[in-house]
Amino acid sequence: MKSYNKLTWALVNGFAGKKDEPGLLRLIYNTKTKEFFAVPSDYEHVGFIRRLLGVTEDEIKNREVDNSYLIPVTLDIDLVNGLVRGFFIGVSGLANLFKAVRYRENDLKEAELATINFIKDGEIILDKNFTIKVTKKYVYR
Repeated sequence: MKSYNKLTWALVNGFAGKKDEPGLLRLIYNTKTKEFFAVPSDYEHVGFIRRLLGVTEDEIKNREVDNSYLIPVTLDIDLVNGLVRGFFIGVSGLANLFKAVRYRENDLKEAELATINFIKDGEIILDKNFTIKVTKKYVYR
């Protein structure tokens, strides 16, 4: 699978949500390899991670494989004005619906900083009022 090192319009045009989620670009940040992977708009995070790791959905749901280092990132892009409005870290169906993953707090922080650099190194600028939301709900306790 192809990894990405910066935000480009080609990436947004190829992977950002269509119809019901225009401007939402879902990514996975791998804290081990320091790479971003784009989640196709027709995939859920669980399906994409299953494909990325080469495992079954049941193996993920039953926590038989460690995927805690694969941090979900969602960018909110204003397609009309060409700005990144903000982003969310650590929110996906894996954690929310399936309870199939817990993240390390330092991995969430790393993903946040990597995402800022991913945007800054790219073609689409941050809105001056951008927001960052990092969920701590799914952190190891």
